[in-house]
Formats: sequence, C-alpha cells, structure tokens
Amino acid sequence: MGLGLPDDFDDAAGSGIKKYSYELFRNLSDRSINRVAEITKLKTTIPTNVFGFVPSFMLQNSLRYFGDFDIVHSLGQRPFIPLNRGKAKIIATAHDFLPLLDQSLVTLDVGPGLKNSLYGRLSQLGMSQILGFDYISADSIQTRAEAIELGFDPKKVFVINIGLDAKYSKSIKKSKAEVAMFVVGYVGSFTGHKNVEFAIKAAKHVGRNVEFNLWGNCGKERQRLTVLSGSNKRVKFMGFAPDDKIVQIYDSFDAFVFPSLYEGFGLPILEAQARGLPVIIYKNGRISGEVRKYCFEAEDEAHMAQIIENLRENGYNEKRRKMAMAYAGSFTWKKCAKETLKLYQRAMQ
Repeated sequence: MGLGLPDDFDDAAGSGIKKYSYELFRNLSDRSINRVAEITKLKTTIPTNVFGFVPSFMLQNSLRYFGDFDIVHSLGQRPFIPLNRGKAKIIATAHDFLPLLDQSLVTLDVGPGLKNSLYGRLSQLGMSQILGFDYISADSIQTRAEAIELGFDPKKVFVINIGLDAKYSKSIKKSKAEVAMFVVGYVGSFTGHKNVEFAIKAAKHVGRNVEFNLWGNCGKERQRLTVLSGSNKRVKFMGFAPDDKIVQIYDSFDAFVFPSLYEGFGLPILEAQARGLPVIIYKNGRISGEVRKYCFEAEDEAHMAQIIENLRENGYNEKRRKMAMAYAGSFTWKKCAKETLKLYQRAMQ
C-alpha cells in the first residue's frame, strides 16, 4: 500500500518525505486506528547507485504489477508511472506543486548545473504524474487549491495536514532569566525560495543586542549569504541542526523567523510555536492559511526588524503564545493517519 524507498519507513530516517512516510505508516499500523485488512510497504529494491534514486524508483515501480492491491499510496512526489496497475486505486500525497508553478524556485543547494537542472525536470514530472491519479491527499488548503488550479477534480482532492512530532510539545524548561542578547533563530535550508537573505537584511536594522542564529546545511547558497551578511558579526551560521538536538536549538531562540517565499506546508513554523516562540514570516510569502494563523507578518526587512525590536522590548503576549502553542499541538500524526484512512475508505466505495 505505501510506496517509497527502503529507508522511507525507518525510524529517524530524517525529515520531509521520509518523516511523513515513517510516521504515517507507523500510525496506520496502530490497531486503534487501522481498519484495513493489511498495510504493506512497497519498497524500491533496485540499488539506487545504479541509476540514481529517482530513475530507479521510476523503473521498478513502472514495471511492478499492482493488481494484487486495492490501494497504492505514493507517499512522495517522485515520478511514478504505474503501467500495470490492474484495478488498484492510486492515491498520491501532494506536499506542494512548486515545480509546476515556479521552476525558478526549485533548486538544490549546489549551484547551477546539470544536477540542479535534472532535479527540477524530474520534480516537474513527478508533479505532473500526480495529476493523473485517482485521488490526492494535499498537505494544506493551499496545496489543494493548487491541485484544482492545475485541473484536478475538486471532489477527489482532500486536505490532510501532516503532524507535529510529540517531542515539540514537551514541557518548556527555558530559563526566564534576563540575558544580554536577544536571539533570533532560523532552521531550514538555504535554497532560494527560503528567502533567508530577507532575515539577513533585517539584521542590519536591529540594535546591537540582537543576534541571528541561522541553522542549516552548508552549500553554495550559504556562501552567497555569508558574503551578504558582510561584517555583521551578529549574523551567525550555525551549521546543520541535528534531529536529536532540534528541540534544544529552538529553545535557544527568543524569536523565530521564517521568511520563505513558498511552502507547501511550513512545518518549522508549528515546531517553533509549539516551543512557545513568536514566529515572523514574510507577508507576501505563499504559506497556507492554517499554518500562518498565529504568525507575525513582515511587509519588508525593516518591518521584520521593527517586530523583532518590539518583541525584545515588550515581550511576547502570553495569551497569544498559549493559543499558538495549543494550535500547533493540534497537528498530530494520529490525526493525519485517521484522515488518511477515511480517504482510503472513500476510494474503496
């Protein structure tokens, strides 16, 4: 039933699609939720180093016979062409449709070149194939609207929000003692659509007692952003954020910035809010309404700096903080699994 790569279903497999695949399968396998006869992992077994993970995924699963299954759920957005599907219903999860909407924002953090171009084209193919399936599970209201805009039947695309790991909802033990430095944090990649330069430019408008800690992988884009930050020593590139330290990293911040131009969902926003942090986004960024609900929205870099200074001076409204924390905690993997099961049941009617 669940279609993915071998390590997509492994604990601690990572973030993004791998995290989604693992958590959905784990929660669907919970007998308090599961009302289907059997849930099977359909994993690509051709070694990925032969063709690369996307081409090998395409090759094996295009040739596979799916007629023994009632439902096949493609969990990622890798190109999948089921030539021998039999009577199986094909469901795909759409995390976003960025490659079909704005190819210029689809990049790997490796700079221009053949690898980056191939990645973009394969991403487009994967998205296009989704539009030909029987049903779509969309991560957000925004992604559902995009699927409909691209021509998918509105009656067959359903919003099923992804979940927040329970570790983000554990008690906050952050010290309330006065500290000299107000720390503004970011966690994510440095690829173009993340718009991290927006935060770096905002840093030029804040006082000396505000520091920006930017967590993410190294890459070509980071090199450019380092040059952009210039001599501003209060903009610090912290390196990769390990999953076993991620809660402590969030707790080291006083505020969280996420100036992305586009998100299919925007899970880091909810992670930060679950830790009691005020979150500032770019007002004109395409982030779905259910995720941006309790965010501060900056119109430009100077406005972001103004919001940061106000938070530093006056603090974060306690009522708003508690509402945002409770709201973020309402996005659970169990709820995601229950809604996915309802979609399976609908597909079998």
